[in-house]
Amino acid sequence: MIINLMINYIKAKYELRASRMVLGQVGLFTLRSFSSGETVIPNSNWDEGYLIPWDEFKLIDESTKRQLIYFCYKTEEGVHAPQDINKLNIGYFVNHSCDPSLIAVEKGDYCAVRDIGIDEELTIDVEALMEKTIFSFECHCGSLKCRKTVRI
Repeated sequence: MIINLMINYIKAKYELRASRMVLGQVGLFTLRSFSSGETVIPNSNWDEGYLIPWDEFKLIDESTKRQLIYFCYKTEEGVHAPQDINKLNIGYFVNHSCDPSLIAVEKGDYCAVRDIGIDEELTIDVEALMEKTIFSFECHCGSLKCRKTVRI
């Protein structure tokens, strides 16, 4: 018999759904509103403590490389990745926009750049997150600030 002792269980803040911005992809949507400056996705959710140096990165299979390029932080030293690329945190599914709703702050939290309403697709400028560019893709964010090409 299971006894429910958690009366104040933590409420869901977001969910994955079909992206409204990127056809055929998923996006992360809000289930509640967030105020400007509020932490939306805390740094503690991230696991990028495993450094894959560039010389080792070259030896990885193409499918895994693609996931590492799309989802992980890249520096001159290499790719900062989770120990297991198959265990991506929900925050990895925030799509790019040249006019984002989120920004990464100094300690690694993703914070609201402006007030964010319920049912909004969360976005971040992924190009601004990267120190090293090894890949680029065509941007379809639709914002007036769109740069047309994103370099990650």
